[in-house]
Amino acid sequence: MPTQPVTTIPGLTWAEYEWQGPIVLPEWEEFNQGCGAWKAVRAATNARRRKREKHAGQERDSGGPNNYVPQLTVDALNEDTQLPPRPEQVRAYEWLLTHESELLQATLAYFYRQWWTILLTYDHDDDNANRHSLPFKLRAPEELCGLVELHYVYIKNKHTDGVAHIGLALSCDWDTEHGMGVYTCRSEVLGFGSSDLAFGNLKSAFKIEKEEY
Repeated sequence: MPTQPVTTIPGLTWAEYEWQGPIVLPEWEEFNQGCGAWKAVRAATNARRRKREKHAGQERDSGGPNNYVPQLTVDALNEDTQLPPRPEQVRAYEWLLTHESELLQATLAYFYRQWWTILLTYDHDDDNANRHSLPFKLRAPEELCGLVELHYVYIKNKHTDGVAHIGLALSCDWDTEHGMGVYTCRSEVLGFGSSDLAFGNLKSAFKIEKEEY
């Protein structure tokens, strides 16, 4: 029998001016924790990071991977009224449950393509231990396992073709205070910036200079 479409988003509770609840994304959780198919990649990432830190004579205190599931926030249409999520937001939730792998791969590929921009944006001083968390070059997008982790998912009011946009808030080794935000539409990453981009709009995304040929 065909799968019945999701008509609501389960587990949400009202939190002053938005909806909040858990979201179960098994592939993202494996990525966060560096287990399953990501175990070897995570171990290699950590080994290279320790080597860079040892060479620099510094060691950044790392709490290790988190063991909780990402949390979900759904924007309210009206902050003063507890209206249920709109159909466009429910479709985005349904899309994410069935296409989380696409979004994970798209996010890693985007960071991989923009790695030089990240290096230039986070040009830490030599005495900043976060500086040595960034490899000068990524050989593959998968090497980001161990450097970033997903913490929050935001389903926005804005939508394209009936599917709401999604923001991702991630912790990252190179900015342990502000983290990273990713703004997406389905499996397309439209921009990235600090974590506030995940719950904001594209105006706060980093400006990326186009290469001149």
